[in-house]
Amino acid sequence: MIKICNTNLDRLGVIKNVISSNRLEEINGENTLDFTAVLDSKLNNLIDENSVFELDNDYFDTAFLKKIANEDNIYTIEVEAEHVSYRLNNPDYNVDYFTETGTPTYILGKILEGTDFTVGTVEFTTEVTYSAQEAKSRRQLLMDFVAYLGGELQTNKFVISIVRHLGSTSPKLVIKDKNVKVVSKTVNKRVLDRSGNPTVSYRCTPIYLPGDAYSLGDDIVLRQKDLAINEELRVTSISRDVYDIKNVTFQFANYTNGLEDSLYRIATTTVSKDKFYNGCRIGPEFGFEAIRNDKKARAYFRSDGLAIQAGDGSGDNWQNKIHINHEGELIISGVSEDGYTRLTDSGIKVYDDDDRLRVHLGQLEPGKFGLSLIAKNQQLLINEYGIDPRFIKNYKNVVMNSSFERFDSLTKKPALWSGGESTSSTSFFGTHSMMLDVGESSEMAEDSMYPNINPRPDPSWWGRGPTRVSFYHKFGACQMQVFNTVTFAPCEMTLPDGTIQTYLNTTYDDEWKSYTVAIDPGESGRIWVRYTNIDTVPSAIDAVQIEPDFTGRWPSFYTDGPYSVSPNDGILSSVWAEFINIPFAQEVDIEFNKAYKRAPSVSVSLCYDLKADNSGRTVPENEIVFNTDLLIESVGEVKQYYGCRIVACGSTPSSITNGYISVIVIGRE
Repeated sequence: MIKICNTNLDRLGVIKNVISSNRLEEINGENTLDFTAVLDSKLNNLIDENSVFELDNDYFDTAFLKKIANEDNIYTIEVEAEHVSYRLNNPDYNVDYFTETGTPTYILGKILEGTDFTVGTVEFTTEVTYSAQEAKSRRQLLMDFVAYLGGELQTNKFVISIVRHLGSTSPKLVIKDKNVKVVSKTVNKRVLDRSGNPTVSYRCTPIYLPGDAYSLGDDIVLRQKDLAINEELRVTSISRDVYDIKNVTFQFANYTNGLEDSLYRIATTTVSKDKFYNGCRIGPEFGFEAIRNDKKARAYFRSDGLAIQAGDGSGDNWQNKIHINHEGELIISGVSEDGYTRLTDSGIKVYDDDDRLRVHLGQLEPGKFGLSLIAKNQQLLINEYGIDPRFIKNYKNVVMNSSFERFDSLTKKPALWSGGESTSSTSFFGTHSMMLDVGESSEMAEDSMYPNINPRPDPSWWGRGPTRVSFYHKFGACQMQVFNTVTFAPCEMTLPDGTIQTYLNTTYDDEWKSYTVAIDPGESGRIWVRYTNIDTVPSAIDAVQIEPDFTGRWPSFYTDGPYSVSPNDGILSSVWAEFINIPFAQEVDIEFNKAYKRAPSVSVSLCYDLKADNSGRTVPENEIVFNTDLLIESVGEVKQYYGCRIVACGSTPSSITNGYISVIVIGRE
């Protein structure tokens, strides 16, 4: 008896006055329930388009409903219902493509994922790869998968199972015109069985047999001795009257099931190793399209181009990695949005994120082949010959004592700078650095150590073109400014971030960090740099450079640091001669301007300022012999001679009026 349920599957009533009914079930086919009944007021209130019907402990959804007023004033209702598994045809469940590898149980779970249905029994265990090549409903996907396995679908309410064989596998004997009456016979030469024979089916009704004598899927043997019929068949469908079990029709056929076309099968062993595989489809928008199962990679090919893309896993956001544009150029994008590469008919071109050409390898111009590098300001860095003469330093470092190797032996003030202290404790590339105490400033300035020398560079030396100031900084923050001798006011500078200021403030850093600014030196006057400590701890400066601005942003090539340049001999050679005069003391330590890997030659003598007031003194007044001991420090595994201790021996007064110790040091690095 058919029961009426609401959408929550609660029973509301039963249908008694049935005029006709039909329950049809096929192997991997239809599963429906149709009936016509007398419609009274009670039934009219119970049935609507959302009704669910229960029969044999299973559920069927209303698919079609028609209420009829007949001429005899009797109302009837016609209902066509489908098994609840047809809910998988809901458009919300549709998939654009599907590809999975795993056990059939796992794949069935993925097919039913997100629906109201669960996995029951699956009698297949071998790992397979199943791929849908086009958009499908979830039910179509399920039915194709069942056929793909060569299995048979079994449903029970909301549980989906895939078995190898429905019904009995022990053949049941059926004798034509004794057990059953053959209503019709169909021979279909378009569909062949596994032996290559046309499929044959018989529609039969039972003779003196109960309607439940055969179950769906049963193996049978149909015989008719007089006609020599002896066929092995199966019960492929059953159509029966729900209210009259004797009113039943069977279909016996040499049933064939499964996808025989190998085009739909994927060699699982080729994709199961890393578990990444592609779902393929063909559509009007992207042509042939292959999407990796984790939705993080996609490739498509269509008439106007192709692309290989990266995705974020959602299936909605794709970024071109390799694609061909409408001009036929192959474009390769980087891992970020910072630029891309084009393979063109003139070679390989690399563009930045502003679509500006930065690198070109190939035919640069007609007849010219090579490599060119272009700065962000579109200045050429490397031409077809592999060099850009403007980028090679044509000028020695124009900041006098830019690595602070020359300094006063007592005060440690760097030569040609107004303040600070030269120290090797924060060495940069093995050189001295300038340390500024809290609140202390130092700028390029004339120095009594080198009289008549102007350390401030003149931009006219390089045509007063764009000028770059670079330096390295460490520890406490400091402020850098550039001045000129025309206005004696801070110049405007273009900072690395593109802003324009009259100063650059560094930040605290435990490691050496480079800074570069660009300035317009104007039409006249020299320029100079000033550093001011603006932190609560000392700051260190090194590698100061002022030079023509060729790149517009980056410091020029730098290996062992900008040389400390003396006013007279230019770049210091590997042989150093140092002349140090200090007031007389019985014992004193002095530090060389340079640390030497080889022991230098040191000579010490006593001298006087003969131009000073020497009244009452005989020259020489004292006979003093000096003893010298070299001071050694270890830098890694290398010993260096960095100074010497001088001790006055013999009859030595505690002080000598106008007396000095004169030291000459000759050494090599």
